[in-house]
Amino acid sequence: MDSAYQFQNGDYFDASMTLQLTGSPITPRKEAGFLFSTANAGDIQFIVNTDGHEVVQFGGISFYSFNSGYSMTYNSGDLITLGLNYFLDTSTGNNALQFFANGNASPVFDFAPGAGIGNGSTLGGYFQIVNDPANPGNSGSAVFQNITITVPEPSSLVLLSAGVLPLLLRRRRI
Repeated sequence: MDSAYQFQNGDYFDASMTLQLTGSPITPRKEAGFLFSTANAGDIQFIVNTDGHEVVQFGGISFYSFNSGYSMTYNSGDLITLGLNYFLDTSTGNNALQFFANGNASPVFDFAPGAGIGNGSTLGGYFQIVNDPANPGNSGSAVFQNITITVPEPSSLVLLSAGVLPLLLRRRRI
């Protein structure tokens, strides 16, 4: 049996997927998207839903509504590309998260100095249908496709540091 990959605090990555959530009927709520269970900040969800027509990220260190930020709505059956990026924010020196919906970016959300996702964090898909005992035909489906997770190659990091070290040495000599 396979288990979920456990990201470490310094494992920076980009993740994206195309999602199609369909609800029949659209109420009660059906939700789908990313569930990022972090060791330090708790569960972070980045989801769409059928009845509120929302594209929203919440939990952990931030809240962001793409409905408010970009006037973006989600309708049952739409295709949407969701992405998240965990990285070192060079402007602050802090670990950070940023979310993307159809190419539109959220603000950058920095963790506190020295903090981050924590060791043992997992990333997965999320799908929920609210039960409706009065409607036995209540149903929904979530199709997750084009799933990618990209991490910086160690060779890229070595090349980067190889380029920085001579610059530091050169600056010292001046």
